[in-house]
Amino acid sequence: MDTLALVIFLLMIISLFIGIFTGYYLYIILGSIGLFFGIVFWGPNAINLITNSALNTIQNYTLLAIPLFIFMGNMLERSGVADKLFYSLNIILGRVRGGLAVSALLISILFAASTGVVGATVVTMGLLFLPAMLERGYDKKLATGVITSGGALGILIQPSIMLFVDGSMGQVSFCELFYAVLVRGLLLCFSYIVYVLIVGYLAP
Repeated sequence: MDTLALVIFLLMIISLFIGIFTGYYLYIILGSIGLFFGIVFWGPNAINLITNSALNTIQNYTLLAIPLFIFMGNMLERSGVADKLFYSLNIILGRVRGGLAVSALLISILFAASTGVVGATVVTMGLLFLPAMLERGYDKKLATGVITSGGALGILIQPSIMLFVDGSMGQVSFCELFYAVLVRGLLLCFSYIVYVLIVGYLAP
C-alpha cells in the first residue's frame, strides 16, 4: 500500500505540472486531477467523497470572509485610492533617499490589510512601484526585494486569509492568531524601512 500511495502521489504531481504548463485555470486542473485519480484508484465512491468535502467546506461560514477580503482588495485597486496614496507619499518622502521604496513598504501594509493575500499585494505593488523605482535609478535587486518583502506582509497584517484557513482547520481563536502576528508584521515592516533608509544613505 505504501508503494501504491507513493506511485499515485508521483503521478498526481506529474499531472499537476503538466496541467499547469498547459495554461488552463488552476482550479480546473486540481479538480480534474482529484476526480480522475479518485475514480481510477478508489472507484465511484470518490465522487461522493469529493461532494461531501465540498459541501462541508461550503457550510463553513468562517471561510466566507475570504472572497469578501479579495473583493475589498479589488475595490481598493479599482477605485484609484492606491494611486493617489502613492503620489501623496511620493511627494512627502520625495527628498528622502530611498523614499520611494519606503512608500512602497507603507502602501504594502495597506494592501496587506485589504487583501490578505501575498500574491495580490506583490502583483499590485509591482505594477505601481517597480517601474517608478527603476525609472529613478533604483538598484534592481533592491527594488524587487522591496516589492516581494512588502508583499509577504499579506499573511501577517490582518485580515490574513491564511490565518482564517489555519484557524478554521485547527479550531484556534482568530483573535489570538491576529494578536500573535500583528505586532510581528509591523515590526518586520519597520525593519524593512530602516534597512532601506540605511542603504539609501550608504549607497545612494
